[in-house]
Amino acid sequence: MTAGALIKEARLKKRLTLQNVADELDMDISTISKIEKGTRTLKQEHIKKLAKLLDLTVSQINSVYLTDSIVKQYGDNPYILDALKRASTIIKQIR
Repeated sequence: MTAGALIKEARLKKRLTLQNVADELDMDISTISKIEKGTRTLKQEHIKKLAKLLDLTVSQINSVYLTDSIVKQYGDNPYILDALKRASTIIKQIR
């Protein structure tokens, strides 16, 4: 699931309109629509507000955004799965 799909699904589950979300975040409806379509991302300050509004966690939204970014940039790279496994191992070691 993409970040936009996650946000849209949560918004619809809460029975909120694009206008409701736009008002809460002090943004235009078109911006919220672009976020849901994946053509625009949110700043951290908006992610916190949106997470609270939609009963999501900041971690959920950030994790899906990061996944979207990796897939978009490296998804067609034949070495990506091996690279992600190695990156995971390294990250575990440094934490």
